[in-house]
Amino acid sequence: MTRRDLLESIAADVRAMAQAAKEARSPLMTCEQMAELLQVTTRTLRRMELMDEIPRCIHVGGLKRWRRGEVEKWLAGKRK
Repeated sequence: MTRRDLLESIAADVRAMAQAAKEARSPLMTCEQMAELLQVTTRTLRRMELMDEIPRCIHVGGLKRWRRGEVEKWLAGKRK
């Protein structure tokens, strides 16, 4: 591996970590993030949404988003 390859690899890792940190701080979660949190597929998440088994999402510019705080409170209540 050349020095340039190594630097490019490090830069890619730093960008990925920065993106992950940004997403973790976001007060809104995407469908993919919500499904990952619940350890289900996006298809199962959709079914759960239709059956009112999860907190309601909000629509931002036509995209579904879940409020992280609401979801965390809901999960804490489910664990009791």
